[in-house]
Amino acid sequence: MQNGAMLKRNIPEFLAAIGMAALLLFGYASRSSMPWPRHYPTPRPRIEPHFLLELENPKGNLRVGNQGEVSGMKQGRLAETDFNDLRLAAQKLHPGSPGGSWKLRFYDGKGAHEISFDPGRADPEVRHILDNLRILGYL
Repeated sequence: MQNGAMLKRNIPEFLAAIGMAALLLFGYASRSSMPWPRHYPTPRPRIEPHFLLELENPKGNLRVGNQGEVSGMKQGRLAETDFNDLRLAAQKLHPGSPGGSWKLRFYDGKGAHEISFDPGRADPEVRHILDNLRILGYL
C-alpha cells in the first residue's frame, strides 16, 4: 500500500521530467534551423604602427618611435610622462589636411595617415604636438 501512495505522489515530477526531456530533444533536433551569430575569425586583423609620429619639414625628418625613442634631426629618448602626453595627443589626430610644406605621419585604427600643413595654420592637435616637441628641444 505504501508503494502505491509513493507512486501517486511522484507522478507529477515524473511527468515533468518526461516533458523537459522531450523539450530538450526537440531543441536539439531543431538547432540547424536556428539563426546563430556570425563567426568572426580570432584574432581580428590589427594595424601595427611602425612609429608613433613622423614629422617631415624643410630642415629634415624627425621620428618618434613606439617606445619613446627620437631619431632623425636630433637623437634622444622621451621621458615616460612626455611620451604619454605625446601619445595621447597623437590619438586625437584625424586624417585630412589643409596642405602645406610640413608633413606629419601617424597611425590610427584604419592604418597610416599623412597630414600636410603649415606651422602657422595647423590644427590645434597638430600645434600641441609641435609645441611639445619644441619645448623638449627636438624642433
